[in-house]
Amino acid sequence: MFTLSDQFLRKSIGARACPHNACPLAATGYCWFSHATPAAPALQPIPRKRQASATAEPAKRPRVNSVLSNNGSSPSITQAPVPAINTASMIRAPVQLPRRSEPVANPIRVAQSSTGLARPIAPIALHSKVDRTRRQKILDHFFNEFARIYASIPEVKGVVLAQEHAVKQEGLLLAKASKPEMYTTLAMPVLNRLKKRPVATSDSDVGIDGEWIAPTDRAGGSSNNPSNNLLSDLPPLAAFEAVLVTIQDMIANKYPMPSNPSAASEESNKMPIVCDRCRAPFKPKLILEPEDYTSCSYHPMRVQLQPVLGAAKQRIYPCCVQDLTAIGCATGPHVFKESSFEALHARIPFTMLPTDSSTAVEPVLVAGVDCEMSYTAGGMECTRVSIVGLDGVVIVDELVKPQFPIVDFNTAWSGITDLSNAKYTLQQLHSHLVSKGITRNTILVGHSLESDLNALRLIHTRVIDSSILIPKRPPPGGGKPGIVYKHSLKNVCDKLLGRKIQMAGGSGHDSAEDARGQ
Repeated sequence: MFTLSDQFLRKSIGARACPHNACPLAATGYCWFSHATPAAPALQPIPRKRQASATAEPAKRPRVNSVLSNNGSSPSITQAPVPAINTASMIRAPVQLPRRSEPVANPIRVAQSSTGLARPIAPIALHSKVDRTRRQKILDHFFNEFARIYASIPEVKGVVLAQEHAVKQEGLLLAKASKPEMYTTLAMPVLNRLKKRPVATSDSDVGIDGEWIAPTDRAGGSSNNPSNNLLSDLPPLAAFEAVLVTIQDMIANKYPMPSNPSAASEESNKMPIVCDRCRAPFKPKLILEPEDYTSCSYHPMRVQLQPVLGAAKQRIYPCCVQDLTAIGCATGPHVFKESSFEALHARIPFTMLPTDSSTAVEPVLVAGVDCEMSYTAGGMECTRVSIVGLDGVVIVDELVKPQFPIVDFNTAWSGITDLSNAKYTLQQLHSHLVSKGITRNTILVGHSLESDLNALRLIHTRVIDSSILIPKRPPPGGGKPGIVYKHSLKNVCDKLLGRKIQMAGGSGHDSAEDARGQ
């Protein structure tokens, strides 16, 4: 008789098939394993294969005959024949890629503008601080003006030129601007000049601002070429002498006039020295320490009266487009500039040229003068002088060795970056001027000539000053007392002569160009 544990084992083992093919206990019923006939396995559908080509026909699902045969055998399975795949249709032609050695064209990217013309897209500048939105806005303005100027040129050529010149103009502007605010400030005068430019008269009447020459100048030659500026009918010397600056005007405009040079040293020692940029008092040094090169915080551009959106015109710093309360946007060493005759004479003494030249060279009757100055440990000194004759030919154009160590070249205004090629000191320069025929009798012509004579340390009374001949009206209310308001040389040449000068932007002025303009 089976126990309870035996029944449990029999029940659990009886579900398994007997491993013995010819079990002797199968007939007696004492074998615990199962001897039942195994059931037929359930039919599983054949999985569908993914086709390798879109052109090949998909394989059909196999047809299964689920009806059992009469003898009880397993159902038969019949599968439809699979058609052959056209492997030729699966082969694609290789893609032709440009070789590394072959240059890939980089055309100007364009987009459709509101006027229907394809406007250029501002190129990417990885190292620029000016955002691309601001650049694209200026580029659109440039393109609109160039498209107007080149409207008379055949359509396709005119549009392509407008695109190319707009991109080139914006690229030159971006190279000059180190800050976004300066970028906008420098763009405005360029855009204003483009707006005033007439429509091109021919295919050759093209060019970006600063390179384009008016047809009238091309007809008679470039105004920058001295050989094309010869005066056919020079006025007599009496005409120049009639407009010489009077002694009263020289005193009013602070020309160098001897007063009491013997007391110069004592007076200059009593005067406190303040920085010419930030107006902070400081003590000049012959040799600067590392921290002295960043001791001054200032604005590199002068205050201008500019319109503001939604408000009246305001006085702002164009370098950073901030009002007068803004702190300086640039740093550098403290510098100073003395203006009184006594203080200047104490540093470097004044002199007068002789009345006659010691050489056999023909004396120069009238000459235009312009100087460039740099900041030194002894104040502002002359570092370049340019003198031209009435025919525009350069008589003297020399770099000058300063007497004191250079503190700041003042490159933004002087254009000076190096003095290693300077040949003359200031005293040697005076002798060089005499050897070229420039004497005390020569009429010197300049704009605000008192600053040039102070830099040259010359006392000269035969001068013609265009800033005095063309006075500027003071602002409403009379302006500040004691200040003489003057037009800039750039505006005088533009308004009266129709000539563009001082177009170098942040690279400084050219004294030879300024001397011709005076």
